[in-house]
Amino acid sequence: MTATIDDIAKDVRGFVSRAAAGETITIIDNGRPLAKLVSGIAANTQLDDAIAQGRLIAPIGPKRDISEIPLAQVGGKPASEMIIEDRR
Repeated sequence: MTATIDDIAKDVRGFVSRAAAGETITIIDNGRPLAKLVSGIAANTQLDDAIAQGRLIAPIGPKRDISEIPLAQVGGKPASEMIIEDRR
């Protein structure tokens, strides 16, 4: 099913209920698809299916805080300085 943003705004609860029941709702604006409203259960099932089919690889190990990931050390000038020099 498709619905415009205005349709969704008028009946958010109704569309969420339909998605929770398993229906996929494509949200459109000016005729272009913007997003899909799906059940969280369906989304998890799709992820599990993709992993089972080998299209995705599940993460290994515990989830890490992004602040724990070391930043790459790169030498040389900052890109902004190089661009300014290039423009001269």
